Amino acid sequence: MRLLILLTSAMFSSFGWSCTSGTVAPGNVALRMEMRVSSATGDPTHPVTVHTRVTNAGRKPVTYMMECVNPTLTRLTDPEARHVNTLCGTCPNALCPACAPMPRTIPPGESIDEDFQFTGGLRDCAGNFQGASGEYHADAKLTATGPNGSTATVEKSVKFTWTAEN
Repeated sequence: MRLLILLTSAMFSSFGWSCTSGTVAPGNVALRMEMRVSSATGDPTHPVTVHTRVTNAGRKPVTYMMECVNPTLTRLTDPEARHVNTLCGTCPNALCPACAPMPRTIPPGESIDEDFQFTGGLRDCAGNFQGASGEYHADAKLTATGPNGSTATVEKSVKFTWTAEN
């Protein structure tokens, strides 16, 4: 009898783990994020595309705010740990348009997709430059709100190796 209880408990624990893997679902907000790179390595003649998909895995629509200045989910970090594709809010002298984030809705079962292509060109507070060789990190994050006000945040990160021109 004791063995049956332990096996049943282990079975339900395993089932619960596999059902929630990759999904954040507090309250009635259920989001799933997938993120992948087109290649683990890239160079100026072989750009790397980072694909991000966020799916509303719940039964009700969710709303998120899309920034008007940097309308991207993807934030790229170079080998020196600098964020190199989002300047507004990072650089003190960046010319950033004054605008409010726009609410966007993801219906139940629907997804939003984003492709971010890296060709080696970077920018930081000092201007544009060619990226150095090394490991780059692409991070994505989305926070959504359900109809009852509950929120959920999903985040993913991928990396790739870049070889710069000599």
